[in-house]
Amino acid sequence: MLKSTLRLCATYLLCLLAVRLFCQIPTFQKAYVGGANDDGQWGVEISDGFLLTGRGRPLSGNSDGLLIRTDRQGEIVWQKNFGATRRESFRYAAAAADGGFFAYGTTDILASGLVDAWIVKVDSAGNLLWQKTLGDSIAVEQPNAPIVPVHDGCIVSGTQGPPSKGPQGSFIARLDQNGDALWSRYLRVDNTADSTLTLNLGVQYATDSLLYALSGTMGKVGLVTINPANGNIVSAVEFRHTYYSLDCFGLRPTADGNFALMGFGNHPPGVNEPRPMWLAKIRPNGQVIWSKAYNSSYAWAANAGIMQFNTLADGGFVVCPSEIVPPLPIEWRMLMKIGADGEVVWKKSYSFQNGVPEFLYQCFGTSDGGLAAIGTSRPSLQDGFNDIILMKTYADGEMEGCCSKKRTALKPVDFPIESIQASYIEEPYLTPVSVHLGSNLVLTRTATDICTGYVQTTLYDTLRFCPGETITIGDSTYSQPGTASLAIPSLSGGCDTLVAYTLEYEAPNPNSALQINCPTNISLPDAGPAVVNYDEPSVFSDCTCPGISVVRTAGGAGGSIFPPGVSTVCYRAEDACGQAKTCCFTVSLQTPSQACDKKSIGCMGFELVQINRDVDQRWVYYIRATNHCSDPVAYLYFQVPDGLKAVAPLHNNIYNAPGGHMYNVYNPNYSPFYSIRFKPLNTALAGGQSDVFRYVLPTQADVDYIHAGARLASGALAETHLNTFGCTVGSEVLPKPRTGERRAYDLLPGGLLYPNPWFSEDALMIAGSEWSGAAFTLRDVAGRVVLETTIADDLVMAKNTGLANGVYFFSLLKNSQTAGCGKLVVLK
Repeated sequence: MLKSTLRLCATYLLCLLAVRLFCQIPTFQKAYVGGANDDGQWGVEISDGFLLTGRGRPLSGNSDGLLIRTDRQGEIVWQKNFGATRRESFRYAAAAADGGFFAYGTTDILASGLVDAWIVKVDSAGNLLWQKTLGDSIAVEQPNAPIVPVHDGCIVSGTQGPPSKGPQGSFIARLDQNGDALWSRYLRVDNTADSTLTLNLGVQYATDSLLYALSGTMGKVGLVTINPANGNIVSAVEFRHTYYSLDCFGLRPTADGNFALMGFGNHPPGVNEPRPMWLAKIRPNGQVIWSKAYNSSYAWAANAGIMQFNTLADGGFVVCPSEIVPPLPIEWRMLMKIGADGEVVWKKSYSFQNGVPEFLYQCFGTSDGGLAAIGTSRPSLQDGFNDIILMKTYADGEMEGCCSKKRTALKPVDFPIESIQASYIEEPYLTPVSVHLGSNLVLTRTATDICTGYVQTTLYDTLRFCPGETITIGDSTYSQPGTASLAIPSLSGGCDTLVAYTLEYEAPNPNSALQINCPTNISLPDAGPAVVNYDEPSVFSDCTCPGISVVRTAGGAGGSIFPPGVSTVCYRAEDACGQAKTCCFTVSLQTPSQACDKKSIGCMGFELVQINRDVDQRWVYYIRATNHCSDPVAYLYFQVPDGLKAVAPLHNNIYNAPGGHMYNVYNPNYSPFYSIRFKPLNTALAGGQSDVFRYVLPTQADVDYIHAGARLASGALAETHLNTFGCTVGSEVLPKPRTGERRAYDLLPGGLLYPNPWFSEDALMIAGSEWSGAAFTLRDVAGRVVLETTIADDLVMAKNTGLANGVYFFSLLKNSQTAGCGKLVVLK
């Protein structure tokens, strides 16, 4: 009992807590330490992990382009440095169609203070295949969009600054797998009247039929489509706001076939207000679906040129902005989830080191349903060096062992933008030039687990429950052994506590102590038949699992009518540990001094004990049969008027005789004459034993004699006639229940539900049209509901196809009140 109480209390407390069941996906927060001052710029998920790019900076001040390949847990598979003796950096990377990888960045190999766009191709092991530059010696060329892989190579984009071609323009080139140009284009603003207009245009996404590019010029953002076969512009649309000038740091396809743009809105000159971040969903033709602005609680910090958002498979968006919090210029490492409707779902930060600049440059959804982000951090404040970091979280932005700080997100506001047609001038551009850059870095980095947020507390516990029971953890229920996790929310809004539960079955005690105590023997002066009330047996067990089945196996129920003489009532109890015990007691009613009629034939004797009329004026007959033979009775039968059948007991029901025997009922029976027949189910009458048989005939069945008979196991027949005209007809009225007692119609043995036992494929029926529309519920011995239905046309269930053998308990609900209950035995 104590264990059960504790179990219920624990379940109740757990129900009060919110639960998040973690999916079995890897989460981590890694710093790649050992390379002095490193910057993480870009990350991409590959087939078996991640590819990271950035800049490796030793203490000398020069830098190399850095590639790191990891497995799915963030552990380093290989790391490569590429560069010369000056300043090289990788900004972007992508997986090539042939199994290798592209990296895209800048180099100042000419030592002129100018930089060129730099493309590197490696194989799957990181070995250099080729590297090329794109640009000329008197201008600055650098990437402005991710490298976009296509089936035969890649698309690279960038900007070219003065002085080569006047105001800044952009270049796009399609390269094959060897880095040779299939075509190359230079683009500038189509406005000769204003020689100061600049253009920043880069390809962000590719299909077989179109390239989708993002453009920016003079506070306007554009969507440009390009023919992938020749680089010619197909269409161009620009978006502008009436008050803000627009910056944009990315264009990504959405899950429903549209596109999303995200960037910052800049106030007019002289206006000192925080700038909003904006997100717009557009159709491929440039039509705006919706556009919203997101204000910071403090101020947004820009990581120019890096895509700080991505679209997700669920239609939503993940954003990795930085927020400047006064008075210190703190830039929080942050993730924000936005739903498909543009509303903020959550906003969380992952670093609380005051004064340490930290950025997430890129974030994206992963194929296992989680999120990933790459950036720069300073896990160790002592050495003063920045390291590349990679975060892998669940879909809700949390990680095992290290969790976030929930941040307040302001509600987005409408940010109306309008679209206008645009055009640009296209010119041929330079072709890539092969270069030979060695590596001037020999530093080796190590993947190190870090937690710059809150260290998560994890608790462990074991919950044991019995077969058939359920355990509730949070808002989930469990009925089988296994494991479950519960997140207990932090009251401070910080790190939740994880509780890992091991669910085990309670081992039943095979030697449990089971007790069943029947009432003492009952002796009444009533001449009988009479209604006898008694208390059901008391039971107790110290079994470790709850639940005790108590079934009456012989005799009548308390509150039912008992015949004259001695009736034996037996009950059987079984606990969940498998222990079973039986108890019996007797109910003795005075036997009338003289039966209405008494006949003997051979060793068989028949007595017409009593004739009554019940409350519905039906005829109730009590016949005692005594077998003085050693040969047991095979079955007994009592005549029923032609064309009628007994009202009770019903066909295929079980009749519990007062002497403790059980009989299967055939009603009507046709041989050797039209009758109601009682066939023993277990032991049969023999050697002087007696049983009283009660059956009920309709009101119109007023008979002068009853043809009674028995067939013995040997095949011998014994038949006689019992006269009814010498009997005094009594009344048989069920008493009204007292307050607090069960209703008297709690289903008489062998009554309402038939066949009972249910041992065939026949339909399960219920007697009486008054039950139509009643709710019928059937439970097993453990209290589990196995059937719920509504009675129609006396039918409960069409066939017995799904119930296992055993004892079941049914209840009837009529007009929202319990109207009856009883037991159903299934024997197939």
